[in-house]
Amino acid sequence: MRVVVTGAQGLLGRHLTAALLDADAEAVLGLGRSPRADDRYTHDLEWLSGRVPAPLPDRLRPSAVDPRYAYERVDLRDAATVAEIAGRFRPDAVLHAASALRDDSWDDLIASNLHGTAGLMRGFGTAPGPPRMVLTSTGSIYGAALGAVPFAEDGPAEPIELYGASKRAAEDIARILAGESGARLAIGRIFNLIGPGLQDRHLPGRLASRVAAIARGLAPPELALGPLDATRDFVDVNDAARAMMALATAPDPPPIANVASGVETPAQRILDVLLEQAGGPSVQLTRLEGRRADIPRAVANVGRLRALGVVCDRPLEATLGEMLAYFGAFSSE
Repeated sequence: MRVVVTGAQGLLGRHLTAALLDADAEAVLGLGRSPRADDRYTHDLEWLSGRVPAPLPDRLRPSAVDPRYAYERVDLRDAATVAEIAGRFRPDAVLHAASALRDDSWDDLIASNLHGTAGLMRGFGTAPGPPRMVLTSTGSIYGAALGAVPFAEDGPAEPIELYGASKRAAEDIARILAGESGARLAIGRIFNLIGPGLQDRHLPGRLASRVAAIARGLAPPELALGPLDATRDFVDVNDAARAMMALATAPDPPPIANVASGVETPAQRILDVLLEQAGGPSVQLTRLEGRRADIPRAVANVGRLRALGVVCDRPLEATLGEMLAYFGAFSSE
């Protein structure tokens, strides 16, 4: 296959690229807003008292320099440029992982999630026999799903913050424009991604950094955290990449599929596992108020994904162990 990956230098994009090359893709073209970097993610991470570049884990470094991989810096809102790329590269599939994230500004959410998706769909929609389009969406589009847990693809979708609303709108934009061009479209609603290099705007990434620093004696044994009784559906980024590949390659994928483990895990479990794997340091906890946009329970119905032959079952402990070890190479300064 010849595959385009947008957001190719982000957490999911890097793993998609590696998985595609491991599966003997003929060529992978990465698209993104940032300059090419073969040794790091595009984001920074909090470490000790500052921010540092997030290095690529060793396992992903070969794919970044594989001769079958190329990268181009592009504004996806520019449909004409995207159309030129489509005509030149002629992909079999496009995996759209570029996205503004939760807590980004409204302007960024609109620019990336709405205008970027529209430009991508219009640009690749001009290609003869348009490629399979696979949109990365999010479990946040469900909100609390009116209490209908586990969240099903055909169940209530009531986002409670602007990020989820923008991704829900992106799904509609992609569906409408795919109908106009005749492109085949599949949507993967990914739940709570975890893996080495996860941004610290997400609780598991922030906790991994802090616990690693505490375990090394580089930070005081103190944590200030909001409520940890909410449940989430955590999915290893490698499992998520396999699932998105299945949506790109299956002969007849569902139009929408939850990409998740199907396991409901309290946030407290993340902290407990990290502390246990760090050797059990004694930590003083200060409790903070929760966010208005937090929901008490979130877990996915994964029946459609399993019907594709994909099970996201990498143990939570294994992934959190890798996230903790990721910070082992960080400087003590």
